[in-house]
Amino acid sequence: TGMSSTPTVIVPWGIFLGKNVVKANGTPATSLSRYQVEAIFNRAAAARDWRNLGLATKDSLGDIEATSPIVTCQRNPGSGSKAGFDETVMVILNETGTAVAPGVGGGAVFGGSSSNVADCLKNNPRGIGYLDADFELNFITSGNARFGDAYMVALEGTKPRNTSLADPKQDLKCGRYPFWATWRLNVRTADAGTPSDILATAFKTNAGAAATIALIPTGGYWSSDEAMAVFKNADRGPITWKAGTHPECNQ
Repeated sequence: TGMSSTPTVIVPWGIFLGKNVVKANGTPATSLSRYQVEAIFNRAAAARDWRNLGLATKDSLGDIEATSPIVTCQRNPGSGSKAGFDETVMVILNETGTAVAPGVGGGAVFGGSSSNVADCLKNNPRGIGYLDADFELNFITSGNARFGDAYMVALEGTKPRNTSLADPKQDLKCGRYPFWATWRLNVRTADAGTPSDILATAFKTNAGAAATIALIPTGGYWSSDEAMAVFKNADRGPITWKAGTHPECNQ
């Protein structure tokens, strides 16, 4: 109460695999189903080795390994990334909350930041983790200290950014990609009309503009609310279409 909340920016996350996780033929994995991800992060008994999910891992020489135990790289309670993951991806099974030291049966490692999760993926190249989608830039940019440590896979066949599409963020804007939340800016209604409220309103308008999003480093992944064809009032959804026909989402 007493607050005005404005949806401003759409922030997506991504599912990332350690560099040694591959398909059975040795090529990088491309997509995981939601249920596969849920089972892995639930540490279900049948989802603790990549081979049980149709994937594999390779050793330092590039040969397929006989065993491929999965290490999950997760965030601590209180993390916005964890909250978004639990609300939008873990819709049937619960995310495990118990740390397990990596070993022959896999493991579960928790960290307090995105950098901790990235470190986990580097130290456990058989691992899987969830990170801000724009963190991908660290893994794909030559010369970056994290270059090649991990890579993003699609979730249910879609990504928050897909450069093969005319609009790389089309799946996000059209609601096909599920792992995102709305970043809202809140102000006190009691301040309406005051100089601070005028400044806050101008900031919200500018920060949420598509032109502004295009200027910032994360702009290749984030979307302005005005550019979205869909919206949701809670992180878990349901996703609802905005008014209009949205022909771009029919492709």
